[in-house]
Amino acid sequence: RAQLEQTLGARDTWDIALLRELFGAPFERAKKRRRPADHERLWLNLAGYCMRPGFGHPLDEWRAEQLWTLFDQGIQYSSESQIWSEWWTLWRRAAGGLPEAAQLRLLDDMAFVFQPSGTSRYRKAAGAARAGYEDMMRLAASLERVPVERKIEVGEWLLTRLKKPSENVQSWWALGRIGARAPFYGSAHGVVPPDIAVAWLDAILALDWKKIDPAAF
Repeated sequence: RAQLEQTLGARDTWDIALLRELFGAPFERAKKRRRPADHERLWLNLAGYCMRPGFGHPLDEWRAEQLWTLFDQGIQYSSESQIWSEWWTLWRRAAGGLPEAAQLRLLDDMAFVFQPSGTSRYRKAAGAARAGYEDMMRLAASLERVPVERKIEVGEWLLTRLKKPSENVQSWWALGRIGARAPFYGSAHGVVPPDIAVAWLDAILALDWKKIDPAAF
């Protein structure tokens, strides 16, 4: 990655055409992504970065379809928390190119983590580690194609969790993202209803923003 930046300039200056050209290189070598743990971690990081935001360039729908074929394979070094973090980040970066069915699969795989304690609607997905809670939360908040009732469900879960001081304060950011009335890539019919958004907004406005920065964001 450092060599790429030395040759091509800082990563944040790479345009979408360059990103997609670069995506082809790691994807052609996807079968070898699981060599050492560092290799898998960096593969996930680079592939996800080059695929973001999942749409906006020719053949992106095809790229997203090809990337999704790797989901069921999961990760090799499942005991490495940083690799789990990169795994969830990969899907967040590519989320805009994934169809509703894929987004629902992702949400179902994470639902066990978000549902409040004492709730048993969702069971832990087989083989899924629960490392990288904040990364999963950001991914769940970015899934704009899931049905609105699922968005409301996750938002209410987060509000319940946020009543406890131990909850990650970034959940306030996630609540705002889920309740967004102007979607980034999803359809307008999929946004949460005004009355739900108002209720969530009231909860956010009641906070001391000086103490909880993510709430204002």
